[in-house]
Amino acid sequence: MKGFDAYVKSAVIPLSQTCDDLGGLQDMGKLLQDAFEGVRTIIVLASRSKAPQEDLAQALTPHLERTQNAVKQIRDLKLDRDWDRHHKAIMEMLTCVSWVYYKSQQQLPATFVKEVLGSTEFWSNKLRKEFKGKDDKQIAFCDNLKKLILELSQYIQEYHNTGLAFNPKGLSLAEAAIRLSDEPVKEPEVGKSPIPKRHPTLGAGGGNIAGLMGELTKRKNAEGSSAATGLRKVSNAILYPLQNGP
Repeated sequence: MKGFDAYVKSAVIPLSQTCDDLGGLQDMGKLLQDAFEGVRTIIVLASRSKAPQEDLAQALTPHLERTQNAVKQIRDLKLDRDWDRHHKAIMEMLTCVSWVYYKSQQQLPATFVKEVLGSTEFWSNKLRKEFKGKDDKQIAFCDNLKKLILELSQYIQEYHNTGLAFNPKGLSLAEAAIRLSDEPVKEPEVGKSPIPKRHPTLGAGGGNIAGLMGELTKRKNAEGSSAATGLRKVSNAILYPLQNGP
C-alpha cells in the first residue's frame, strides 16, 4: 500500500491538479482521484483476502463501484470542442485501471498498462504539436498523462507482476469486503490514502453496475477507426455495462 500511495502522490495527483489548472475540464481532476481511490480499495481488499475461486473479473467488479462510477462520469462530461482531445486522451488512459483483472495466463498486467500508452498518445501528441512552445500547462497535461501510465506499469511490475497480489492466509473475498466496509475511514495499518476525504467505497454487489470502460469500443477517431486499435481485448465485464432489466 505504501508503494501505491507513493505512486498516487507522484503521478495521479499531479495529473488531477493539471486538469484543474487548465480550467476547461470541469470535474475531471476530482473524478480521476475517485477512480484511483477505487483501485486503492481493491488493493487493500486483496491484501486481506485469498484469491477468489471464481472468475476474477466477476469477483472484483462489485467492489469497483467507485472506479466504475468515476469513469462513467468522466465519459459523460459535456465539454467544449476545444477539450475533445483531452477528453479522449483521458478515456484511453483510463483503460489501464482494468489491470486488476489481468493474470499472467492472459497477459502480464504491467505489459497491458504499457500498451495503453500508444492509444493515449494518439490524442495527447496532437496537443503537444499544437501547444509546444505556446502553453506550458497543455504540455504538462501531456507529460503527466504519460507519467501516470509509465509509473503505474512500474508499480505493478514490482508488486503485482503476475496479477493482483492476494493474501494466501487471508479471509474470503466476501468476508474481507464486509469487514473493510465496516471499518472507520482511517486505516492505520496501511496508512492514509494521499487522496483527500477517503471513505469506504465498496459496492453492495448487486443492482446496476456501470461497466468500467462503458462504450470505449464504440468511440471512433476522425479516420473512422478506433484509437484503441492494437490493444488486446479485455473481459466483457470491463468493456460493457452490467445491466439488469431494461
